[in-house]
Amino acid sequence: MQENPVYEDVIAEVGKFFADRLKHLLACGVNPEQVVLDVGLGFGKRAEDNLRLLAELNRFTIWERPLLVGASRKSFMGAASGAKIQERLPPSLACACWAAQNGAGIIRCHDVASTRHALRMTEALMKQQKNAEHFSHPQ
Repeated sequence: MQENPVYEDVIAEVGKFFADRLKHLLACGVNPEQVVLDVGLGFGKRAEDNLRLLAELNRFTIWERPLLVGASRKSFMGAASGAKIQERLPPSLACACWAAQNGAGIIRCHDVASTRHALRMTEALMKQQKNAEHFSHPQ
């Protein structure tokens, strides 16, 4: 899987995979409410593929299914930030916060307490941003 992964357009290919799988599951009688989507960071993907999936994560919200992101301590963080394995908490937190801000509802992580605090802060900021947008553009 990791030998020589090649995607012409990782966003389009993962999106097609989701569409095909969701259609198949529906045909098999699986309720869409039972489905969580995971873009598969680190699984058969190059560092640039993982970064692009995170950068464009919000594109996978079109299916209105929870998105799961498991970026914690993945090797692409070392390639992107230079962090050694033992130094990957900060990039893991950055990815978790970015994912939450861009549509992920489930974060798989190794450092639960730190991730929970970082996500709570991100959620507080997102709430303030939404409030500010509401007040600056009244209906």
